[in-house]
Amino acid sequence: VKNFSYLTVSSALSQVISLLTVLKITSILVPADYGLYTFLMVQGTLLLTIGDLGTGNIIIRSIARDHQRTNDLAFSASILRIAALIFLSLLYVIYNATLGSLTGTEVMMVFAFSFINGLFKLFENIYLGYQKMLTPSLIGLIYSILWLSTVYALPTEYIEVTALFSAFLLLNG
Repeated sequence: VKNFSYLTVSSALSQVISLLTVLKITSILVPADYGLYTFLMVQGTLLLTIGDLGTGNIIIRSIARDHQRTNDLAFSASILRIAALIFLSLLYVIYNATLGSLTGTEVMMVFAFSFINGLFKLFENIYLGYQKMLTPSLIGLIYSILWLSTVYALPTEYIEVTALFSAFLLLNG
């Protein structure tokens, strides 16, 4: 119950904070820029989801059953995820060159998003395998608060898609 409570409260608070952040971002960016910003997020999430290869649940279950395998699982999963993300990134470059419209900087931001979040998800899976939900819950909540603070602190006249997404990546890294 305690671990479930950590995840539930953290998730609920993070969602409220994210809503406030999105409201601020949408009030700053014009619709086309907000569309690009969310497109970058979605594309990064797509690469991240496919690049996970379904290993998240396996890692959690395996670590929960045998803590001694943590290092081997973390190493193997990180190598597998990195290899998958590199392969997917190459496919994405081909896609973008033929059908897409992102600039090189924007494509690199999509890749950075998927790599950074892929590694964070791996560490989160390890904590969940140890059934220690407080740490990932606090990290997620602190990140949400920092992101909200950053969006509200940035001067409106300097906010554009690349700068906003770069700040997002810096906070994630």
